[in-house]
Amino acid sequence: DTTAFFWQGELRPILDKTIGNWYFAFNPNIDFVISGDNKGAGIAPQFKTVYTIKQKVGIGFEYYGGLGSFDDILPGNLQEHLIGPVIDLYTHPMWEVNAGFLFGLTDNSNQRVLKILLGRRRANKSKDQK
Repeated sequence: DTTAFFWQGELRPILDKTIGNWYFAFNPNIDFVISGDNKGAGIAPQFKTVYTIKQKVGIGFEYYGGLGSFDDILPGNLQEHLIGPVIDLYTHPMWEVNAGFLFGLTDNSNQRVLKILLGRRRANKSKDQK
C-alpha cells in the first residue's frame, strides 16, 4: 500500500452568544497538516444559528467553509462552501443531538452531506462542590 498517512488537526475556537431563544456561533477555524506534501495551515470558518423551542428542540442552519491556506486563499469557485438546515435535540440534560443536511454551493464543495453529532455535556458543579 503506497497511501501516505498525513498528520493533521484543527484549532476550533468558538465565539457564541445566546439571546433569548436564539443561539449564534462563529468558529474561525484553522486547519493544519504537519506531514506529507500538503503541509500548511488553512482557514475553514463555520457559522450556526438556531432558534430553540421549549428548551427541547432547536431549528436553524449551519454554514461550513474552506477558503484555502493562509498563503494561498483560493478563488471563490475553488473554495468549499456548504449550508443547510439543522435540528438540535435536547432530550436529556447531559446529552444533545445535532443533525443536518448540508448542500454544496460551489463545484469544489461536497455536494450533499448528512451530519449527525452526539454531544455529552459536563455536569455543572456548584460552588459548594469540589
